Amino acid sequence: MSRIRSFANHFITAKRGGHGVHSPFVYELATKVIADKREHIAYKLPEIYFDELRNTSQILEHIELGAGPSKKEKHSVSNIANRSAVTPKWGRLLHRLVRYVHPSLVVELGTSLGVGSLYIASALDKPAKLFTYEGSPQIAAFAEQNFERLELLDTITVFNGNIDERLPQTEALIDKVDFAFMDANHKFTPTLKYFSWIAEKSHADTMIVLDDIHWSKQMEQAWLEVQHFPGVTITVDLYRFGLVFFKEGQAKEHFKIWV
Repeated sequence: MSRIRSFANHFITAKRGGHGVHSPFVYELATKVIADKREHIAYKLPEIYFDELRNTSQILEHIELGAGPSKKEKHSVSNIANRSAVTPKWGRLLHRLVRYVHPSLVVELGTSLGVGSLYIASALDKPAKLFTYEGSPQIAAFAEQNFERLELLDTITVFNGNIDERLPQTEALIDKVDFAFMDANHKFTPTLKYFSWIAEKSHADTMIVLDDIHWSKQMEQAWLEVQHFPGVTITVDLYRFGLVFFKEGQAKEHFKIWV
């Protein structure tokens, strides 16, 4: 299904504002979190940072591991920010989702320049931690330098390197995952591999957010597979984000909600 067709399908079939959502849990999520359009002071830092990035001409080497054959390219920070950073609309939603869960540990796959990381970190209660993974050394270093400048290294730890290698290497540091944001390798097999790894560390109150679930045919296939993954009970399609829950004692249900 093309992205235009998938968007049209979502536009037609998605529920709006919780109307027609019969799950009390998902109804609360839709009305109190997803539909929350209020301004929050915590949005200010990541959005100032995002604006800075869009005006930064510094050149960084980007190693593309997730959307095709691995390749190295050089791009300006502004170009990377405009192409791949989490936009304010979705960053604000990511922040609200994290606040809803009140996690002790968040795992982010795909740091990029760190915009999503800041939306997540600004939602955390101390001493909660964010472990974020980035495959491009120069981009990881750039993000980490900015986290240090913003005095966030007590909250955010950056792991640089291929996620296939870094996740097993850091496994001993992760007892359980309360919240995960997956925005790394946009291929079918790696997406399911990483999801499976996180699912093994999840519990009944964990939320996993997959980014770009309709970005490509492979991502749509992976999203369908996730819906049928053992232990998954509730999935919510927000078109860009896919939300996954492991609520015990609930029948497996899938929802589409308009953002």
